[in-house]
Parts: sequence; C-alpha cells; structure tokens
Amino acid sequence: MSSPMRRAGDALVVFDGQRRLVWRRDSPSAWNPVALWPNEQEIHTIERHLLEGRHLLVIIDSDTGPVPLLTEEAEEIPVRMRPFLGFDGDLPHLTIPLLDWLPPDLRSRGHRFQEQTARRVATVPAPLLPDLLIEEQAANCPVRFARKTSGRALSDHHLTALVATVFADVGTTAGIDGAVPGPRDRGGPALISRPRPAGRAALNTGALR
Repeated sequence: MSSPMRRAGDALVVFDGQRRLVWRRDSPSAWNPVALWPNEQEIHTIERHLLEGRHLLVIIDSDTGPVPLLTEEAEEIPVRMRPFLGFDGDLPHLTIPLLDWLPPDLRSRGHRFQEQTARRVATVPAPLLPDLLIEEQAANCPVRFARKTSGRALSDHHLTALVATVFADVGTTAGIDGAVPGPRDRGGPALISRPRPAGRAALNTGALR
C-alpha cells in the first residue's frame, strides 16, 4: 500500500495533491476511485502528532489539478465523493480539495504559500526552478510547507535529509492549536494509491523569498 503520509525519523511528511486519491482494484484491468486520504485512523495520527508539537512537513505536489477519469470510473464514484466530481464537456474529473485535512489556521497558511509559489512557478523558467520551493521558517512552529516543481520522486533518503535541514533550528512545541477536521467514512478493503514513477538521485531545494 502506498500512502501520501510517510515518516522521516520523528517527523511526518505528507504529500498533498492527486496522490491523495485512493483507488481500489476491482478486476485485473479495472481500478476505481473509492476514497480520499486521510481516513479516520490517519486523521487521528495527524491530530495526535500536531498536539504533541512534533514536526510536520507538508509537500504540495507539482500537479494539484483535477484527476481525469474514465466514464466508467466516474460512474463508480461513491456518493460521499460526488461533490468533488466535475465535467469538462463529457469528460469527467475529480478535484482534490487542497489541504482540507489541516486545521483552519494551517490550511490558510498553506493556501497562501501555494498562491505565492504558483506565481513563482508561472514566471520563472522551469530549468531555473529548484526541485522544491520551501516556505521560510515560521517562528516557534514545527509545521513547514514545501512545493514540488516537477513530478520527480523523493526517496526515503531524500526525505530524511530534507527534514533534518528544514527543521534544523526548530524544536518540538507544546502543540498546535486548532482541531483537525472530523473523520469521514472512507475506509474499505484493498485500498491503494496508484504508484508514481521513480525519480533521479539528487535533490535541489530553494527557500521561497
């Protein structure tokens, strides 16, 4: 099973974007979207982690646009996910709500960071962009945001080094104020996220200024 949430030492790393869509394999050739990450247990894990003031790195994927679906996939969408279903003419797609699993204050901060980086990505030529744009350090807050500028994968080794660098001068705090959104019934057997292609070995990062 592949999850958008990974551990790097004592930190949690969450990838927000299309990989939050959970697919179920109903036959050797048929996959259907059945849920959005996080489920109830994952929400509890994040909530406890935030309340303990431990480090959380949220990486916004390079592609946060709607996920295109086949007509037969759209027909199998669970009722609880239909508010996210849309159409471009006759072509269905599913919109993943950005950062909706975070407490409101952190969600707003993440949205501001997303807007800032979107402007930078739109104006800077791709070869001149670092692989990751990293939010400047927020005082006394163990939560940081980053944004991928390409589809290049991040290995466990990359994440460990990234977390050590990003949180080098930040200790744990007493906790993060704000409640994590309540659980949504998204569970079910044999749920996985579609795998992503492997990336290159090196990693280039840059702080957002």
